[in-house]
Amino acid sequence: MEKRDRLKILRLLNGCTQDILANRLGVPRTSIAMWEKGRYGFSSEVTVKLASALGVQTDYLILGTPPIANAVWIPVPPSRPDYLRSMQDDFTALLPQFLAENMYNASYSDSLADGSRFFLLGQDYYFGCLLIADVKIADSINNILRQIIGEGSITALDHKLDKLDGSVFEFIQTHWLPPDRLPQDFKRVDVAKICQMLERKRGGGYGDEKNESLKLIYRTFNEVVRRYDVPDTAMDKLDDLFVTKFKELSSVPSTSIKVTLLMAEIGKALKSLGCQKRKEEQY
Repeated sequence: MEKRDRLKILRLLNGCTQDILANRLGVPRTSIAMWEKGRYGFSSEVTVKLASALGVQTDYLILGTPPIANAVWIPVPPSRPDYLRSMQDDFTALLPQFLAENMYNASYSDSLADGSRFFLLGQDYYFGCLLIADVKIADSINNILRQIIGEGSITALDHKLDKLDGSVFEFIQTHWLPPDRLPQDFKRVDVAKICQMLERKRGGGYGDEKNESLKLIYRTFNEVVRRYDVPDTAMDKLDDLFVTKFKELSSVPSTSIKVTLLMAEIGKALKSLGCQKRKEEQY
């Protein structure tokens, strides 16, 4: 698998557009586009940043080795039909190479109540990677896995689950992979690690731009408010301002939020509410 293709499939699996990945790295979107077309290489410094953003080792990003042993991927399908078709085409072209390079030869999958589908991917009976596919791309990914991995290596419960947590993975471990089928010391599903990674993704880890923006707005408000004496009568209006700014800025990448302007606006609002600035303590 070529480096440019590896970059693209990892970006898609991690739910990043070129714009989102560019914002995280602090580079123009055109740089991501050129790298994925193979027209330009990227420096060792950029390689480290890319690997961190995509959740892989630098050696894997460049060389395709060692295989990815633990990851959670939640691709985000675009709303535009033409972009969605392009994503499906990219998965069809690149996912088979990705599976082969990482030596994934077994998969466990099941449907979720919202129509999406999850896939546990692994080598033989060790499952360390989780892929959650939205309903718009679930069938495409399922078909690719069945073609590449083969029907005999894919198992499903054939019923819809309304949650995806440790109990589900424990069920897989105890029912689908009973101990008498495997050596006693054989590692099958790393339940704790998968759940930890899944919660980090769901809770707004590096892949959740909205949550990153929320945290930045919250920190900015705290930084300004702590400089003032704020009476209880002003708190409701201050809360209203916080909600207003979050609605306004939550869709803006955290790297694009102008913190100094936001701080000035909060300070102005506090003064209009009659809040007095605290005297700085002398040390």
